[in-house]
Amino acid sequence: MQRISEDETDRRILYGASTSPKTPMELSRIFGIPIAFCYQRLHVLESQGKIRNVLTVVNRKGKILKFYEAQPGHPQPSVMETTAAAEAPEPLRGNE
Repeated sequence: MQRISEDETDRRILYGASTSPKTPMELSRIFGIPIAFCYQRLHVLESQGKIRNVLTVVNRKGKILKFYEAQPGHPQPSVMETTAAAEAPEPLRGNE
């Protein structure tokens, strides 16, 4: 498995969280980031004020789900600055 640098991982997380709020599990799945590393980088980005928790819910099974989004006012990575856009899967579409 290819090792992803912290800078590249941070760009991917910021890109994903700038389009809409995402859970760590969603970010991990979309960008192929190991979940533990994803949580670690989210905590660092949150402490730097680049990302914030916008919603916390408890599902029926008692699991806590946190949704994160990129903080307004911080420069968001463009599609050209990150390879994440090219690697992100196409969104699922309803009946067209």
